[in-house]
Amino acid sequence: HKVNTSLYNCYYAARHVDGTLCVGVAQATHPLGPYVDRGIPLVHTPNMGNIDASFFQTSTGNQYVLWKQDANGNVPPQATPIFMAPATQNGTVLGQAQILIINDQAWEGPLVEGPWLIHANDYYYLFYSANGFTSPKYAIGVARSKQVTGPYEKLKV
Repeated sequence: HKVNTSLYNCYYAARHVDGTLCVGVAQATHPLGPYVDRGIPLVHTPNMGNIDASFFQTSTGNQYVLWKQDANGNVPPQATPIFMAPATQNGTVLGQAQILIINDQAWEGPLVEGPWLIHANDYYYLFYSANGFTSPKYAIGVARSKQVTGPYEKLKV
């Protein structure tokens, strides 16, 4: 993701030493790299994974990172929220995270994942996948909001 005129971020998921998946970030001055890892997780939650990070910048320059909390394999099952947090220092430091959506519709099944945010026609559109990629019910959903931080209203299906 291009975070300013001369800096690119690569957000990724990797295992923490405690075994949980966390979101990391590496930076480069060219889109082809070389990328230098920040050295510590950007998002880490003990006993809960975090994956599928993406970056969004508003037309006024406010930066955000979105990701999914990975509770897919938890027993008993848990919701899998998609979070957003304001980002500073070119997307390498996050502020207070908030939940944008959770898997609360029947078609979404056990999870929502893969958040991607765009702005068009006075709305912010949050695209996401749901129901697990191994399921024939795997599909794409969309929610929209007038404000980048929500609240987001899901398209009813």
